[in-house]
Amino acid sequence: MPNGNVLVAAGPKSGAPGTTFFEYNVATNGFTSVGSPPGLDASAIVAFNTRFLALPDGNVLFSDSTNRLYLYKPDGTPLASARPTITSIQPNSDGTLHLVGTQLNGLTEGAYYGDDAQMSTNYPIVELTDAAHNVYYAKITNWPIGLATGNTPVATDFTLPAGLPAGNYVVSVVANGVASSPVAYSVGPTIVSPATAGATTIAGTSTTLSVFGSDQDTTFPLSYTWAVLASPAGAPAPTFSTNGSANADTTTAFFHKSGIYAFSVTVKNQRGAFTTSEVLVRVAQTLTTISVNPSVATIDTGATLKLSALGLDQFNNPLTSQPKFVWHVFGRGLLGRFGWFSAPKHSAVTTVVAISGSISGSAVITTIARSHQSEP
Repeated sequence: MPNGNVLVAAGPKSGAPGTTFFEYNVATNGFTSVGSPPGLDASAIVAFNTRFLALPDGNVLFSDSTNRLYLYKPDGTPLASARPTITSIQPNSDGTLHLVGTQLNGLTEGAYYGDDAQMSTNYPIVELTDAAHNVYYAKITNWPIGLATGNTPVATDFTLPAGLPAGNYVVSVVANGVASSPVAYSVGPTIVSPATAGATTIAGTSTTLSVFGSDQDTTFPLSYTWAVLASPAGAPAPTFSTNGSANADTTTAFFHKSGIYAFSVTVKNQRGAFTTSEVLVRVAQTLTTISVNPSVATIDTGATLKLSALGLDQFNNPLTSQPKFVWHVFGRGLLGRFGWFSAPKHSAVTTVVAISGSISGSAVITTIARSHQSEP
């Protein structure tokens, strides 16, 4: 165990019931009875059927080969000679991380019963703990063989858990329940320049979105994935000129309706660690065209025709707040109040124009003088 003692389940003879638990002190060569787990009738179980497992937190898991499990918590502090150390953590070219240190395998195999049961834990377990004390475990590969390696440098590779949030962590290596002193390690990319838009308010149909991220592992480029967090009701989703790649740190968003949009960008590295940034864009309704209704008409001389104008935005949608229009008549005829056009007394082609600022729309009205013959 981490304190250097050995936890033992002993019986009177092989296959006979009656189990007693001891801690064996290697230094004094003495046995101390530690009692049975609460609720366990040790006199009825066979020591041959019991199993121990050294856990990463330094405790020991005990099973009597039933569906019950017990925890044994040893006293004392871990042996200094059993404590692993971390010398360095460097990225590999395949996206894994290479950890170099000492005593990564611990002092013993952990727990076993002869050749019947081997519960070895003489391998490193890599823990990452964040500021909120959440603990994550990495997958290790290529760990060293053996135990009690002392001050000889040894190494292992590990892969960070998929989707591990980017941020600052402390990393520890655990062997046989004894943890190394933690070392600080930053996981995943950081946002150097937050997400921005070419303009926070735009009058057109597109804008440039950009962000800049950085990562301690420069072997592989970061990927940038943009997403729409919020958009106006009924608005089709904006599209992006490029997305989900290393080139998407700058992209163009194309809109299909005015309103306020919220975007997020996920910056991810090769190991799956990520961070995000957000930006708001307001697409203002901008008068782009004026539609005059009817745009083409034919009427008789002396007749009247109701004309109306409608301001449309850059998406060909009516403006929520319609502008005031200035009307002009080019040709014969008169335009009165409320858009009533009075045709001339003679045939003519008249253009009526509605103007707001620099935007205009027009209607072409043809006036026809019809001949009337008397009946015989």
